[in-house]
Formats: sequence, structure tokens, C-alpha cells
Amino acid sequence: MAAVLSSIACTDMHREAQEELIERVKQAAALPVVISIKDVYDETCTELLVLANLDSGARGRPRVTYDVTAALNAMQLCVFMADVYIESPVGDTEQRPQEFHRFLVHCIDGCRLGSSQEKR
Repeated sequence: MAAVLSSIACTDMHREAQEELIERVKQAAALPVVISIKDVYDETCTELLVLANLDSGARGRPRVTYDVTAALNAMQLCVFMADVYIESPVGDTEQRPQEFHRFLVHCIDGCRLGSSQEKR
């Protein structure tokens, strides 16, 4: 009897784990990154911030840095500074750690991105 109950409980646990995994994959596919743009340092540079969730193995997404710099290069924009860091939510076990890719960007002449058209 105990073996039957443990197999039922194990099946329920597997079902919950599968549902959790499916939900995480859906979230990652629906919103892989969050992008924000703002002027910084007395509006001398434009900050491009790309936020990506870490995967279930706590690995980041190194391809984000390559993709962003390749896109900026294609738009003939310059990267003044770039950094990547990981933040873990404090006290909230539901949220996963997130990886921040921060780029300080300016035009080829050294000025910040001025128009909303340039920021797109």
C-alpha cells in the first residue's frame, strides 16, 4: 500500500515539475529580454539596458552581448562602455536571478542619441 501511495505522490510531483518547466519555457519564449533606453551622465550618453533571465542551470546569455553590439555596429553607433552583471532577488524565492547587459552608446560624432528615431 505504501508503495502505491508513494508512486502516486511521485507522479503528482512529476506533473507539478512538468507544469513548472512548461511555464518557465513559455515565459522565456514570450519575453526573452527586456530593453530600456535612457539618457545618462547629463545627457552625454544613452544607456541601453538589456535584462535577460538566467536559465534553469543559472547560466547567462552571452549571445546577448554579441547580438547587441553587432546591431549597434550595423546602425553605426559606438559603444563607450559595456558591462554585464547578475542580480539575485533578495528574499523572494519565486523570482530567478537576472542578467543585466548595460551599454553606454553614442553617435559616431560622440553625441548622445538625440531623436526618438535614433533610439529605435
